[in-house]
Amino acid sequence: MPKVALTNMQGATIGEIELSDELFAAPINTAAVHLVVRSILANKRQGTKSALTRTEVRGGGRKIYRQKGTGNARHHGNRAPQFRHGGVVFAPKPRDFVVTVPRKVRRLALKSVLTSKVQDQEIIVLDQLTLTDAKTRLMAAVESVFEQYRERIDQPHAAFQRSVDVPLAPPRPEGRLRTRAQGVKPLILHNYARGVNRWETPIRAVSQTKRKSARP
Repeated sequence: MPKVALTNMQGATIGEIELSDELFAAPINTAAVHLVVRSILANKRQGTKSALTRTEVRGGGRKIYRQKGTGNARHHGNRAPQFRHGGVVFAPKPRDFVVTVPRKVRRLALKSVLTSKVQDQEIIVLDQLTLTDAKTRLMAAVESVFEQYRERIDQPHAAFQRSVDVPLAPPRPEGRLRTRAQGVKPLILHNYARGVNRWETPIRAVSQTKRKSARP
């Protein structure tokens, strides 16, 4: 069973903790992680883009000049795509970009990502995470102890260098306490497959550890 250091809120190592082989020592499946990341990015798309085709633009009902005798190409209206103010060829229309992923594949991706974080020694386990008051400065003080782990991982795990190499924004802070922090990056693992190569080191307390489908 993989072992990681057990740390207190002051950043000192006080022991070790064994992790489950089922979650933290599973085979890394890059295809599953790639599919989950792709589905998350696709599901974030609003799908509201829209443009007008040549049959939808206003005007252009009259033939611009006679068929023969001008020496020019044959045209009807002036709303064809090659004209100014003309319609758009294959204009995009509102659509659904949702990519569904089976539950077993999502779980497989979660296990793969957690295993890669353990192999890269990028998991911090706290004995407890308690605050005397719901103040942002108290949480910021705890996170400042683990400042060296807050930097983004520039090089992804070796298994994901080819399959998952997508620059993504950091996870959004959750909760009123977190959103008030200025310059404090969230260290909790929010989304198991969102930007695996850009994750920050997750922190976990011991008490917390125990349809419609369309072609993208």
